[in-house]
Amino acid sequence: LTRLFGFSAEEMVGRKGPLDVVVPEQHAFIRDQMRARAAGVAGHQYEIRAVRKDGSEFPAMIYGAPTVIEGHPASVGTLLDISSQKMAEERIRELTDYDVLTGLPNRRLLRERFVQLLAAAERDKTEIAVIFLDLDHFKRVNDSLGHSVGDELLVEVARRLDTVVRRIDTLARLGGDEFIFA
Repeated sequence: LTRLFGFSAEEMVGRKGPLDVVVPEQHAFIRDQMRARAAGVAGHQYEIRAVRKDGSEFPAMIYGAPTVIEGHPASVGTLLDISSQKMAEERIRELTDYDVLTGLPNRRLLRERFVQLLAAAERDKTEIAVIFLDLDHFKRVNDSLGHSVGDELLVEVARRLDTVVRRIDTLARLGGDEFIFA
């Protein structure tokens, strides 16, 4: 715990409690969990935002359990830093929803946003516009200059298109040299 939170043993042992290493917004929740464990209620796992000595935060998983210490009911727990897991989950979400090359939304995310756009247009009795863009003769670039140059071109096209659409609009890459605006 000392390494994880950045405190020395002297600073932590007997001086720091659970509320000292959790974001203030979660103090009431932590108090409730500690009371439940001290009352003998079986624990369960839950996530918190932990705070290091330097003020930086990290996601953590707590496994709480009731116990008795020196004849008094108490709550004990195991704390795991789940930063790596959260980063991996975010990366998986990015790979699921975004084109790896351009960083634009992919077909799956476009479909999801399109459903939302259609629902909003029906609700508000408005219209939506969809623009399909295909780069003519893109195959020639790949064939004559190589796929790496083709990839660079697609990235640059995506970057430029992104500068001309509103933030509320969706610009997506369908694949190959096809883009769509909605």
